[in-house]
Amino acid sequence: MDSARDAALREFLTYVGAEAGLARSTVEAYRRDLERFFAFVTHSGHDPTALASTEPIVAFLHAEQQSGAAEATVARRLAAIRAFLRFRLETGRQERDVRPTGGAPRLWSRLPKSLEPEAIERLLAAPLALPPEPEARARVLRDRALLEALYAAGCRVSELCGLTLDRVDLRARTLRVVGKGSKERLVPIGDVAADAIDRWLRLARPTFAVRAKPTSAVFLTQRGKPIDRTRVWQIVKDVARRVGIEPTTVSPHVFRHSFATHLLENGAGLRVVQELLGHASVATTEVYTHVDRKRMKDQHRQFHPRG
Repeated sequence: MDSARDAALREFLTYVGAEAGLARSTVEAYRRDLERFFAFVTHSGHDPTALASTEPIVAFLHAEQQSGAAEATVARRLAAIRAFLRFRLETGRQERDVRPTGGAPRLWSRLPKSLEPEAIERLLAAPLALPPEPEARARVLRDRALLEALYAAGCRVSELCGLTLDRVDLRARTLRVVGKGSKERLVPIGDVAADAIDRWLRLARPTFAVRAKPTSAVFLTQRGKPIDRTRVWQIVKDVARRVGIEPTTVSPHVFRHSFATHLLENGAGLRVVQELLGHASVATTEVYTHVDRKRMKDQHRQFHPRG
């Protein structure tokens, strides 16, 4: 990469990492996406640090789609490009705003996966039987609390793994979740989830905690270390198999989508769901508006004289 362009990229990544507070994984994704964009634009005869129009960006996104990139991947690359160009504009390094308007083509036409409430109930009821052996008993109590927390709080798997003891208030029935950009939000949980977490913390967590260095992480592996996203995925898949649900249709993120969808189906407002999910903009939450539309149609059909 040209030294000037390399310097521009480093400057931007330093800003989003150190000053904007984005997660390391997000910064790394931005780096990969922008390096790919820079290579394409440079090969097309343009300078990515001094673009005169939107055309090279649109051409890049079109080429990515033609190559078979997933819609979510194209959208993420567009977000990286927009963030880079906004930084260049705000710091006076770019004169013309050439950022494309609108989202990635067809991205929001695809509805997020969610499970029916009955399927969620089956998953949450799976670890009900408590075996007599302390090890197996502790594991069942952990898995039950983990699944309840995923659905009750609608948190991302990374947020669940990062949940610490000081952020759990069972008396108030709340979890203080740390989301993207280290932003905290307070999420209420129901009695069932609170009870499951309480039983895990009192009756089972100490069994695992003594096996490693002290940690404030709520959820632990059997070796006493903070649980990671891979293990959470495995737990979710294992429970799905146990209750006869196709494992490929279930993931921690499906719990999050189901949380949002079920809230909207039962009358929650989009802004409330935005706050609970930790979305910075309601535009992100609007992917769920198909639920609002369905509910409006159902209510029109039920209550309108000529419905």
